[in-house]
Amino acid sequence: MGRYYFSKKQEADNLKKIEISQLKRRGFLNIWRDEVITWVVNGVDTGSVRIQVSTHTEGNKYVTFLYNSTSPGKEKVSYCYIHSLTTSRCNFGGTRYWFICRFCGRRVGILYMGDTYFRCRHCLNLTYNSRNENRRDAFYPIVVDRKQHKRADNIRIKYYKGKPTKRYQRLLNKGGFLDAKAMLTVLSKMPTVKHDL
Repeated sequence: MGRYYFSKKQEADNLKKIEISQLKRRGFLNIWRDEVITWVVNGVDTGSVRIQVSTHTEGNKYVTFLYNSTSPGKEKVSYCYIHSLTTSRCNFGGTRYWFICRFCGRRVGILYMGDTYFRCRHCLNLTYNSRNENRRDAFYPIVVDRKQHKRADNIRIKYYKGKPTKRYQRLLNKGGFLDAKAMLTVLSKMPTVKHDL
Protein backbone atom coordinates (compact mmCIF):
# COMPACT_ATOMS: atom_id res chain seq x y z
CA MET A 1 0.00 0.00 0.00
CA GLY A 2 1.30 3.45 -0.86
CA ARG A 3 2.06 6.03 1.76
CA TYR A 4 0.95 9.61 2.03
CA TYR A 5 3.71 12.10 1.24
CA PHE A 6 3.36 15.86 1.28
CA SER A 7 6.25 17.96 -0.04
CA LYS A 8 4.57 21.31 -0.64
CA LYS A 9 6.74 24.24 0.35
CA GLN A 10 5.53 26.79 2.85
CA GLU A 11 3.99 29.85 1.18
CA ALA A 12 5.45 33.29 1.82
CA ASP A 13 2.02 34.91 1.37
CA ASN A 14 0.79 33.45 4.69
CA LEU A 15 3.70 34.55 6.90
CA LYS A 16 4.39 37.69 8.88
CA LYS A 17 6.89 39.85 7.03
CA ILE A 18 8.88 43.06 7.25
CA GLU A 19 9.38 44.87 3.94
CA ILE A 20 12.04 47.53 3.41
CA SER A 21 9.54 49.49 1.29
CA GLN A 22 7.09 49.45 4.21
CA LEU A 23 9.78 50.81 6.53
CA LYS A 24 10.59 53.58 4.06
CA ARG A 25 6.91 54.57 3.66
CA ARG A 26 6.50 54.78 7.43
CA GLY A 27 9.64 56.91 7.86
CA PHE A 28 11.80 54.29 9.59
CA LEU A 29 14.83 54.93 7.39
CA ASN A 30 15.30 58.55 8.50
CA ILE A 31 18.34 58.43 10.84
CA TRP A 32 16.88 56.66 13.95
CA ARG A 33 13.53 55.10 14.73
CA ASP A 34 12.26 52.84 17.50
CA GLU A 35 8.69 51.56 17.15
CA VAL A 36 6.45 48.51 17.49
CA ILE A 37 4.90 46.90 14.40
CA THR A 38 1.75 44.86 15.04
CA TRP A 39 0.04 42.37 12.74
CA VAL A 40 -3.77 42.29 12.90
CA VAL A 41 -5.98 39.66 11.23
CA ASN A 42 -9.77 40.12 11.40
CA GLY A 43 -9.40 42.61 14.24
CA VAL A 44 -7.26 40.28 16.37
CA ASP A 45 -3.59 40.97 17.15
CA THR A 46 -1.57 38.02 15.87
CA GLY A 47 1.86 39.30 16.82
CA SER A 48 4.12 42.27 17.21
CA VAL A 49 7.80 43.10 16.95
CA ARG A 50 9.77 46.08 18.21
CA ILE A 51 12.06 47.47 15.55
CA GLN A 52 14.98 49.84 16.01
CA VAL A 53 16.38 51.26 12.78
CA SER A 54 19.67 53.13 12.66
CA THR A 55 20.81 54.78 9.41
CA HIS A 56 22.72 57.77 10.80
CA THR A 57 26.22 56.20 10.59
CA GLU A 58 27.49 55.67 7.04
CA GLY A 59 29.21 52.32 7.55
CA ASN A 60 26.94 51.02 10.30
CA LYS A 61 23.29 50.85 9.18
CA TYR A 62 21.14 48.18 10.79
CA VAL A 63 17.72 47.02 12.00
CA THR A 64 17.34 45.49 15.46
CA PHE A 65 14.47 43.05 16.02
CA LEU A 66 13.14 42.64 19.59
CA TYR A 67 10.25 40.28 20.38
CA ASN A 68 9.08 37.40 22.55
CA SER A 69 7.97 34.01 21.29
CA THR A 70 6.03 31.33 23.13
CA SER A 71 5.72 27.81 21.77
CA PRO A 72 2.92 25.55 23.05
CA GLY A 73 4.07 23.85 26.24
CA LYS A 74 7.30 25.86 26.42
CA GLU A 75 8.52 28.96 28.18
CA LYS A 76 8.53 32.43 26.70
CA VAL A 77 11.79 33.17 24.87
CA SER A 78 13.06 36.71 24.18
CA TYR A 79 14.86 37.47 20.92
CA CYS A 80 17.14 40.38 20.09
CA TYR A 81 19.26 40.35 16.94
CA ILE A 82 20.42 42.61 14.12
CA HIS A 83 20.09 42.52 10.33
CA SER A 84 22.46 44.91 8.57
CA LEU A 85 21.24 47.38 5.95
CA THR A 86 22.93 48.29 2.70
CA THR A 87 22.09 50.69 -0.10
CA SER A 88 22.24 50.65 -3.87
CA ARG A 89 22.00 53.51 -6.32
CA CYS A 90 18.83 53.89 -8.36
CA ASN A 91 18.99 54.59 -12.10
CA PHE A 92 17.20 57.92 -11.78
CA GLY A 93 19.00 59.12 -8.66
CA GLY A 94 18.62 58.43 -4.98
CA THR A 95 19.32 55.25 -3.08
CA ARG A 96 17.42 52.10 -2.22
CA TYR A 97 17.80 50.26 1.07
CA TRP A 98 18.12 46.48 1.38
CA PHE A 99 18.31 44.02 4.28
CA ILE A 100 21.39 41.81 4.48
CA CYS A 101 20.10 38.46 5.73
CA ARG A 102 22.25 37.54 8.71
CA PHE A 103 21.78 33.83 8.06
CA CYS A 104 22.85 33.61 4.40
CA GLY A 105 24.29 37.07 3.56
CA ARG A 106 21.91 37.75 0.65
CA ARG A 107 20.64 41.24 -0.14
CA VAL A 108 16.83 41.08 0.13
CA GLY A 109 13.87 43.44 0.33
CA ILE A 110 11.62 41.31 2.58
CA LEU A 111 12.25 39.28 5.73
CA TYR A 112 9.74 36.61 6.79
CA MET A 113 8.95 35.15 10.22
CA GLY A 114 9.05 31.46 9.35
CA ASP A 115 10.18 29.77 12.53
CA THR A 116 11.60 31.81 15.41
CA TYR A 117 13.69 34.31 13.43
CA PHE A 118 13.08 36.78 10.62
CA ARG A 119 14.88 35.33 7.60
CA CYS A 120 14.84 35.73 3.83
CA ARG A 121 12.72 33.47 1.61
CA HIS A 122 15.83 31.58 0.48
CA CYS A 123 16.75 30.55 4.04
CA LEU A 124 13.18 29.46 4.77
CA ASN A 125 12.81 27.70 1.39
CA LEU A 126 9.56 29.57 0.69
CA THR A 127 7.41 29.72 -2.40
CA TYR A 128 4.52 31.96 -3.45
CA ASN A 129 0.85 31.05 -3.72
CA SER A 130 0.87 31.70 -7.46
CA ARG A 131 3.59 29.05 -7.93
CA ASN A 132 1.39 26.40 -6.29
CA GLU A 133 -1.67 26.95 -8.48
CA ASN A 134 -2.53 23.87 -10.48
CA ARG A 135 -2.20 24.80 -14.13
CA ARG A 136 -3.96 21.61 -15.23
CA ASP A 137 -7.12 22.53 -13.37
CA ALA A 138 -10.19 22.94 -15.58
CA PHE A 139 -10.84 26.48 -14.39
CA TYR A 140 -7.25 27.73 -14.41
CA PRO A 141 -7.72 29.68 -17.69
CA ILE A 142 -10.67 31.49 -16.10
CA VAL A 143 -8.55 32.47 -13.09
CA VAL A 144 -5.76 33.71 -15.37
CA ASP A 145 -8.33 35.60 -17.45
CA ARG A 146 -9.60 37.39 -14.34
CA LYS A 147 -6.04 38.34 -13.43
CA GLN A 148 -5.47 39.73 -16.94
CA HIS A 149 -8.65 41.81 -16.74
CA LYS A 150 -7.64 43.07 -13.30
CA ARG A 151 -4.22 44.07 -14.64
CA ALA A 152 -5.86 45.86 -17.56
CA ASP A 153 -8.15 47.73 -15.16
CA ASN A 154 -5.17 48.81 -13.02
CA ILE A 155 -3.31 50.47 -15.90
CA ARG A 156 -3.26 54.22 -15.25
CA ILE A 157 -2.96 55.45 -18.84
CA LYS A 158 -5.04 53.25 -21.14
CA TYR A 159 -5.31 55.57 -24.13
CA TYR A 160 -2.91 58.09 -25.64
CA LYS A 161 -4.18 60.43 -28.36
CA GLY A 162 -7.31 58.32 -28.75
CA LYS A 163 -5.45 55.03 -29.27
CA PRO A 164 -4.86 52.29 -26.71
CA THR A 165 -1.32 52.20 -25.32
CA LYS A 166 0.87 49.23 -26.28
CA ARG A 167 0.65 47.73 -22.80
CA TYR A 168 -3.13 48.08 -22.63
CA GLN A 169 -3.55 46.64 -26.15
CA ARG A 170 -1.31 43.70 -25.29
CA LEU A 171 -3.41 42.90 -22.20
CA LEU A 172 -6.64 43.27 -24.17
CA ASN A 173 -5.37 40.89 -26.86
CA LYS A 174 -4.19 38.37 -24.28
CA GLY A 175 -7.48 38.69 -22.38
CA GLY A 176 -9.57 38.04 -25.50
CA PHE A 177 -7.56 34.93 -26.31
CA LEU A 178 -7.95 33.66 -22.77
CA ASP A 179 -11.73 34.33 -22.82
CA ALA A 180 -12.09 31.97 -25.79
CA LYS A 181 -9.69 29.41 -24.31
CA ALA A 182 -11.52 29.46 -20.97
CA MET A 183 -14.88 28.96 -22.64
CA LEU A 184 -13.58 26.01 -24.69
CA THR A 185 -12.09 24.43 -21.57
CA VAL A 186 -15.35 24.73 -19.64
CA LEU A 187 -17.39 23.41 -22.57
CA SER A 188 -15.06 20.42 -22.98
CA LYS A 189 -15.59 19.47 -19.30
CA MET A 190 -19.39 19.58 -19.54
CA PRO A 191 -21.23 16.33 -20.23
CA THR A 192 -22.83 16.05 -23.64
CA VAL A 193 -26.55 15.37 -23.87
CA LYS A 194 -28.10 13.82 -26.97
CA HIS A 195 -31.69 14.58 -27.85
CA ASP A 196 -33.74 12.32 -30.10
CA LEU A 197 -36.05 14.23 -32.40
